Amino acid sequence: NRTDVSKEIAIAEHFVNDIHKKNNSNKVKSDILAMLNTLTVDNYENVKESIYTYIKDNEDFQSIFVNVVINKAISEKFYVGLYAKMCSDIDKKRTDKTQKSYFRLHLIEECKKIFLTNMEEGIDVNDEEAEMKYKKRMIGNVKYISELIKVRMLSQKIGFFCIDNLLMRINNDYVSDKEKFIILEALIELLDAFGKVVFERGKKEYIDIIDEIIEKEIIKNTQIEIN
Repeated sequence: NRTDVSKEIAIAEHFVNDIHKKNNSNKVKSDILAMLNTLTVDNYENVKESIYTYIKDNEDFQSIFVNVVINKAISEKFYVGLYAKMCSDIDKKRTDKTQKSYFRLHLIEECKKIFLTNMEEGIDVNDEEAEMKYKKRMIGNVKYISELIKVRMLSQKIGFFCIDNLLMRINNDYVSDKEKFIILEALIELLDAFGKVVFERGKKEYIDIIDEIIEKEIIKNTQIEIN
């Protein structure tokens, strides 16, 4: 049947195209990783220009860069400030300022997605390795968000969104003490990034709530140690 043969050919072509696309994505990811792996304070400008030239005309390449740089920022805390600055500098080089930045929008969505995924998954208190991975993801992601806020790549609204969600989770009884300490560390990281704005916007209650949580957790853990 000629129709059946045509369908099978179309399916095969689609399958081959998917393989080519995946292979191309892997190559782009490898190229971007290779450039970022050479990054230092001294060669920052050269690496930034190389990456900008590589991704500027291709939104798929920009998406891959965003995913790569977020994962790098989460795992490499000493470079998180440089990665945030690079995203800001690349976005500023856009030639068409009349349209919304796809690059910025994708960065916002990915940061929020990782943050909310961490919130939903929580930690397994019986698995030390899983606990360490959770802490690294949560603190790393929040620290990167904080740095992006500092360079005005993300709005302060995103910061308040994160604080509100972290406060809701830390006040839930079903959340373990171990996870609460990690969340508390994440909250302090965010407040360190734009605590001044919290006061300017009349959000001092955030500070009061967190102070109360810290005091409560210290008392609780002191009692555990005494017992």
